[in-house]
Amino acid sequence: MVHGMDRKPNQPGAYASMSRAWAIAFSFAASVMAGGLIGWVIDYFAKSSPVALLVGLGLGLVTGMVRFIREAKAAEREFAAGRARRQASKPPPPTI
Repeated sequence: MVHGMDRKPNQPGAYASMSRAWAIAFSFAASVMAGGLIGWVIDYFAKSSPVALLVGLGLGLVTGMVRFIREAKAAEREFAAGRARRQASKPPPPTI
């Protein structure tokens, strides 16, 4: 489940959670594109056709996945801590 999607858009934190998810996704895509670009530049100057491009894309993919997992785990920890704070701040149910 995407964090923030369980809230209505007018609730505080919903857009912050969605923007965090988009930032993680763009970070992954940027890592892959950066690896591919570096590989393409190496191929261009070394005249080695697609070898460095493929290696760069592979390294970018691995780097992107590592960053994705780290950032997603950090977001999950923050979400769980916020949920625990909200649960702790709720008053106990009335007893009859």
